[in-house]
Amino acid sequence: MAPLDLIRTSALALGLAAPLRRRRTKTALVIAPADIGSLGDAAMLIAACETLKRQGFDAVALLGAEGWARYGVFDRIVWADDYFYDGDDRALARLLWRIRDFDAAYFVGADVLDGTYNPPSISRRLKILHWFAAQGKRATILGSSFTEAPSALCIETLKALPKNAVINARDPVSKERMERFLRRPVTLVADVAFLTEADPTSEQARDFAAWCGRRRAAGDRIVAINASCHNDVKVPDYTAKHIEIARTLLAEGASLIFVPHDTRSDRSDVVIAEEIMAGLAEDADRIRLCEPNDPRSVKAVLGLADFIVTGRMHVAILGMGAGVPAFSFGYQGKFEGLYQLLGLPVDALLENPADIAPRYETILAKIRAGFADAKVHAATLDANLPRVREMSLANFGAPTGGPHHESAPAHRSASAADGSLSAPAN
Repeated sequence: MAPLDLIRTSALALGLAAPLRRRRTKTALVIAPADIGSLGDAAMLIAACETLKRQGFDAVALLGAEGWARYGVFDRIVWADDYFYDGDDRALARLLWRIRDFDAAYFVGADVLDGTYNPPSISRRLKILHWFAAQGKRATILGSSFTEAPSALCIETLKALPKNAVINARDPVSKERMERFLRRPVTLVADVAFLTEADPTSEQARDFAAWCGRRRAAGDRIVAINASCHNDVKVPDYTAKHIEIARTLLAEGASLIFVPHDTRSDRSDVVIAEEIMAGLAEDADRIRLCEPNDPRSVKAVLGLADFIVTGRMHVAILGMGAGVPAFSFGYQGKFEGLYQLLGLPVDALLENPADIAPRYETILAKIRAGFADAKVHAATLDANLPRVREMSLANFGAPTGGPHHESAPAHRSASAADGSLSAPAN
């Protein structure tokens, strides 16, 4: 039986059986985009869970790796890596039976929806969403990016989604690309991570607040820097040029916070940050490493800065969501739409990482200018963030039109990988 036929047959059978099963709670399933280790993925997943609970879901589970339990927001982790990475139709059927009682499913499409990373795994995740839509349940792809060269497999799976499945693009550029490739309506939203609540009460955030206070008292301003390990691998002299950028900023009166984003490789963002910091040993009292432990804490730390230089989009989103402008080394064509949404000048604040060596002096001049104009850019962010947060809420079908005010952080449940919900069977 073909995979899509299996989905349709399972949906019909379970739909007929649904009235026989008693439901005690309203439950949602959030499908992770990848394994744990990305600050941005964590930000989107946490924000999705907390938003769904505020919107009336009694319990929210995550479909993915057990490691996601560490953040303490999901009521249950449904392990699915055996299907995601090496699954066949039988593995899909077993998984569908385990998740049959959930009322809605949300896939964090992020930057993986187009199959840039591991197309078979993304196609398998989309088939789960297909199953929910085929039952008439809510099935939503949360705000995602889309490149000009998507995977043919992912395009085929996306095109096969029932019409009631909702596809959201997180920027205007991606929306145009999705509609062109998929030939179906796509909703323009903003990245889910704009709903991430900063946690200034964390030990990490309080420690950095005290340090930043001392550095400001000494006359410094604060710049946060992220250097991406992806760019380090692909771009000659990428890390070496970041040492030079850091030295220039230090000479111009900045203390520096290095903010890694990804920890999933041996040569991760953490390793790159440590190498850059080793080249700045003479200014050790003016530089700090911010461990990427929790996006809520990291957002609070980024909010202490005056300016950000980053090679990772979600460092930019967390920082700009806290009102701090960012200069970005963009890739995959996914940064342009973000800056358009926020009303920030693309020409002034965005560059191709491949140009960091051949156009170094021009790029350095742009970073210095951005730092000098940080208050102007921050005012632009302040004017546009209420609208962007409303667009982020629209991922979940929330009404738009007025400013969205961040509420207090949702209660953190004591989740565990083997925890249980009252309704869905496992």
